[in-house]
Amino acid sequence: MSDDHLTTDPTRDEIDLAVVRLSQALARARAGQGGEQQDEVARQAAELVRALHGTLRMTRVHELDNQAFDRPLEELGTLLGDLVGVLGQVRIAVVEGQVYLSEQRLRFDDRNQVGVALSRELRRHDCGGLVFHEALPLPALRALLGAFSASPDEARPRAALRVALDEAGLQSVELLGQFRFQTDEDEGLRERTEGGDRIELARQGAALVDQTWDNLGQRRLPDTVAVRRVVAQLVHQGEGSEPLLQDLAGSSPYAAHTIRVCHVALMIGRALGLDAGELQDLGVTALMHDLGYAAREGAETAPDGSPLFAGYPPPFERHGTAGARLMLRRPGFHPAQARRMLAIIQHHKDANDATSPPSLHARILRIAEDYDNLQRSRGGDLTPPEALAHMAPHGGTLYDPVLLQLFINTMGRYPPGSVLRLVDGRVVQVRSTVRGPSMFETPLTEVLRDARGEAPREPQYVDLAREGEVEQVLRPV
Repeated sequence: MSDDHLTTDPTRDEIDLAVVRLSQALARARAGQGGEQQDEVARQAAELVRALHGTLRMTRVHELDNQAFDRPLEELGTLLGDLVGVLGQVRIAVVEGQVYLSEQRLRFDDRNQVGVALSRELRRHDCGGLVFHEALPLPALRALLGAFSASPDEARPRAALRVALDEAGLQSVELLGQFRFQTDEDEGLRERTEGGDRIELARQGAALVDQTWDNLGQRRLPDTVAVRRVVAQLVHQGEGSEPLLQDLAGSSPYAAHTIRVCHVALMIGRALGLDAGELQDLGVTALMHDLGYAAREGAETAPDGSPLFAGYPPPFERHGTAGARLMLRRPGFHPAQARRMLAIIQHHKDANDATSPPSLHARILRIAEDYDNLQRSRGGDLTPPEALAHMAPHGGTLYDPVLLQLFINTMGRYPPGSVLRLVDGRVVQVRSTVRGPSMFETPLTEVLRDARGEAPREPQYVDLAREGEVEQVLRPV
């Protein structure tokens, strides 16, 4: 989000230098991480799990200050430090006795008894895994063992453990809830999700954005695995404009804005013909494009009553470069990560900037973000048709002309969320994007008030391709 969505970033020299460096890094990163390195990481992770399980068992027979812990804790700390150095964060999850590093299953030579035993230790505290966001010194490792070896709280074991870890200064250790494999009994839930419960999925995504913001405030790296999982579901669901109509009650304005930008970006990506993998990369970038706000670089005390989002006073002048630096905290340099950082840096750049043209994802995000800003974020108060009309003349300057035209062709004359009064007096809200070449001005709508001004008791829909004539565009109430 920008304080002025039509201004250039004031740190232009810094951005241009970072773009050049990241562009050069792309060429060096194309090989990615080879299979041998992945095998070595998996081996080290398995050793870490064994060491963690072994030290937890030792708490049954030794006091934590016993010298018997010195050597095992040193080995545990070394393994954890090595893995954090490679991965940035170490996410260990146990699902019904099987242990995973992120989403890679770890193999053990003891028929997975280590996984079963570790699962038992975690379940005592209603946990299914741990995320280490940084390496831990020996005193912190002792404190971790002490917290886990203590008797769990009967009413709220995981919450009590979280308090104990915080009191020990272990905010960088994240607790995961319990997991289970999906069974045939879950098929109904899966079908409901795939069938179009986009609002619920949008809420989950918004909650993840808020959680990621909180993690950054506690020096934790963004969980790109969880972000990608949500985006993959959004991509799998296909077209759907429902989340654009919602304020996502319970989510912060920042998170709701981010989800709407992600949906618009995916709409443009589909219209452009991006494949599923490219759409996932675009969606992950969209969900993370404003995380630089967490760094609060350039923040100044705002006049009384002026911040739209309480606690986040403007201006955040360097949120693009700050977001890229947050991404750089993740060790390694994968091509997707480089593309993501480029888009984060460039998403407020003009499309016609000849000195340093923004990347494809950045050009898409510029359109998606400005569209939302003009309506709701940062004080925007335009209707959806007015927002499109405001953007249309800037194709070829602020916006990529091809992408902007694809966006307009997708949204139509009356984009989703538009509130319309029909000639017969009914008030309807647009629920669809353009459904065909001949339907640019005739979307599917839902009745908000009938001709007598009353809200219908049951959902009623008006297909403007079959009936009804628009008299006026109204402002949402």
